[in-house]
Amino acid sequence: MQVREDLTMLVGPVRILDTQVKQPRGKELKTVKVLWDETTQEMTWEMEDLMRKSYPHLFAGKSYFRGRKLLKVENCKTREI
Repeated sequence: MQVREDLTMLVGPVRILDTQVKQPRGKELKTVKVLWDETTQEMTWEMEDLMRKSYPHLFAGKSYFRGRKLLKVENCKTREI
């Protein structure tokens, strides 16, 4: 965490906790559950492709989605869809 001169904090994601694939109306939406703050346990579901573009270090050498099956990675919970 970084504190800026104007006393605001720059907070980035800590790690990915979970993954899921939803299929509304025939589309496949891949999402990841992101831990933003370990102290407050703030978590949100985010689109996987946007997180991959913005925070590629979270995905370095990891394959979360393969077809319709999810792979277990570190402390992530996984489920097969």
